[in-house]
Amino acid sequence: MKRIGLGVLAAALGLALAAADYSPAGDGQGKDKDKDKKGKSDLFKQKDKKPPPKPRDIVAAIELKDGSTVQCQIVSPKEMSVQAGDLGVVAVPMDQVRFVELEAPLNRVSTFGLDLYIGKIQTQKFQVKLVNTGKEFTIPLDRVKRMVFPDPPAPVEPLLPLEPGKDKDEAGKEKPDD
Repeated sequence: MKRIGLGVLAAALGLALAAADYSPAGDGQGKDKDKDKKGKSDLFKQKDKKPPPKPRDIVAAIELKDGSTVQCQIVSPKEMSVQAGDLGVVAVPMDQVRFVELEAPLNRVSTFGLDLYIGKIQTQKFQVKLVNTGKEFTIPLDRVKRMVFPDPPAPVEPLLPLEPGKDKDEAGKEKPDD
């Protein structure tokens, strides 16, 4: 029974020393190991840093009041301002807009986040670039009947994180069993 008590006491003493070694007040090797770990993680962070993604092109189908329909890229503005009743002026990013309807006295702006704003659109004109011809035009708001934006592309990211040091090609291959 005394041997078990001594074993427990020795284990507790060992844990106390180990905790003191890794504490901020301890001057053991724990600090050096933590610095090494931080240095290695900083290297991984530098390797994993990618340039910010290029903003996606905002493509829309715009139906005009004369019945014309054009496929175009919205060059500017980057935000659409809507005077929405109780909310006041709301600036909706153009890359989040899903549908705009301008036929009724109050306009409807629907987003991919399933928000719906009903009010008057404050943005007066849209600078667009036609998809087929590449020509740029300015379309005044009073000539637009509706605008429809396709769903944004789904983000392509791996489900499981890649192990550091492996290329994307190697990560997909299975290791043969020896």
